[in-house]
Amino acid sequence: LKVPSKYFFLSQAGLHKVYIASENKSVVALSDTEPFCTASVVTEEFLITTMHCLMGLGQPAPAILPKNIWFAPEKFVPYNIFIKVGNHYKSELADEYREVHLVEAAYVFTEGLNYPMADIALLKNLDS
Repeated sequence: LKVPSKYFFLSQAGLHKVYIASENKSVVALSDTEPFCTASVVTEEFLITTMHCLMGLGQPAPAILPKNIWFAPEKFVPYNIFIKVGNHYKSELADEYREVHLVEAAYVFTEGLNYPMADIALLKNLDS
């Protein structure tokens, strides 16, 4: 993830649901044009978001997610997660600078911590 300093809004990212149709990971369609959650770019490899963004709809809070290990989010929710880097609130400003990346892995910090006080997760960018 490249974030030129003069484009501060590129440190923002929207998380989008993507359904994968085949073994070769070809993208079928985004579930909608609006992100279901947001994240902030920390480095070219990592983003920070909330743990509740990684939980499947209708699932109990952090019980379904592994703790303190990297895991593939699509094993716990019925979709892959794509990152669209750029200002998702003002798309007319960010369109030419937007990047799209697949989330390779997620890390949830909940072991020994009390949810929702520890509602934090890291995302690892597949293209890093």
